[in-house]
Amino acid sequence: MKNLLLSCLFTVMVASIVGCGPKDPKKEAANYQSALTKAKASTSKYPSFKAAIEKEIANAEAKFKSAESIAEPEEKAKAISSAKYMLNKTASKIEDVKSKVSAIKTKSLELTGKSSSFTDLSKSKAVTQQAKDIILQAESKLNTGAKDPALAIEMLKEAEKELDAVLKIIDGILKPSKPKTTSSESSKPVPASNPTPAPATTVAKQWACSYCKSMNKADTVKCGSCSAPKTKK
Repeated sequence: MKNLLLSCLFTVMVASIVGCGPKDPKKEAANYQSALTKAKASTSKYPSFKAAIEKEIANAEAKFKSAESIAEPEEKAKAISSAKYMLNKTASKIEDVKSKVSAIKTKSLELTGKSSSFTDLSKSKAVTQQAKDIILQAESKLNTGAKDPALAIEMLKEAEKELDAVLKIIDGILKPSKPKTTSSESSKPVPASNPTPAPATTVAKQWACSYCKSMNKADTVKCGSCSAPKTKK
């Protein structure tokens, strides 16, 4: 049994070493060409960022040509891989921004539909309006674009940061945290199966708010939940 375990361990180690071996220049070159094709297609897909993407391509092509002159295979493969990662940075960020804009639009509709009370509805409307403003700003940046790759990435990161902040607010409303049970509450004795009925008490007549349907004491003139005035029937 011990020999079997040692044999399995040795097999795993060998597989790990083989997987981490030197990269193949031909394989890396094929990966680079695939990334280059995608980058060239994105120039027509995102015309407002065409100049920035074309500069990324030019920089990557220069790096790739330089790598081709390297004789040592492993170093050559690393240089080609480095050139590949210079491509599609702007396009990838654009996709991230567009994806988050789409997510906010979907969740904003969900937020409005989930609101049940007057207070919830007011809060939802405020957050939804904030989301609309941030979306307009992000879409404006996508339409304006940038000619320099560094400026394009910086602008898209800023838009992504603003979208993330709104998504966090919406998620916080859609998924409220559950209240924690205190130790005193958890240690309360369980009532008997047949408890003695409590004596009847006289309860003052309450009134229901016509706006949020919350129950209020008879002597109050405003709703304790939404501050709406008491209406006479």
